[in-house]
Amino acid sequence: MKILIWDRARRVINEIGQLLPVERIASVESYEDFLKHAQAHGFDCVVADLSVYNGSVASFVENIKQHQPSAGLILICSATSLEEKVEALRAGADDFLSIPFEMTELAARIFALVRRVRAMTHSDLSYKEIRISLDGKLVFINERELSLTRKELELLLYFIQHKNSVVSKENLVSFLSGNSQQAAGNMDILYAHIKNLKKKLVGAGCRPYLKTVYGIGYKWEGV
Repeated sequence: MKILIWDRARRVINEIGQLLPVERIASVESYEDFLKHAQAHGFDCVVADLSVYNGSVASFVENIKQHQPSAGLILICSATSLEEKVEALRAGADDFLSIPFEMTELAARIFALVRRVRAMTHSDLSYKEIRISLDGKLVFINERELSLTRKELELLLYFIQHKNSVVSKENLVSFLSGNSQQAAGNMDILYAHIKNLKKKLVGAGCRPYLKTVYGIGYKWEGV
């Protein structure tokens, strides 16, 4: 597992290497060094502490994903608004962690994210008008490419694999974050992912398979 960490407050580096099976971990304090590492090396996961970052979070995400398109991206934030989080998720961020947090929770989220990224390899999955190329992380609706973020793709795969079953919101949060103990704090992020996924699928001509089961969760209705 190869991890790049922008850790100006030195919150992460002292412990994270002891909690994960890390092959290589690069921890930098300056934004310039962070970008240099992102441009020069391949990583499984990028962790960025944005607690004192003053720029656009969405622009930051787009910049990192340009250089690390296949890496998972976890953002550590202090006072990021819901609107900023939604914009960052749309730009390609995979997860958020609010300060304060336990290092074991961050380690669990990194491990779960890297495991899912590595699992999506070298095969295709088809469901009616949907075709997913797991090798290239591409989605096609009626053979027309549809752009999804990594989290949206993971949710789409999860729903198809659990079609005709009601999936609780808590289980979905646990699936996305790797931590079932933080469900309440991540519901808004889950709702944003689901809303974006539904809108993109229907807008691309996909039938509305994904249904909301009010008070419980969601169901992918198929035959």
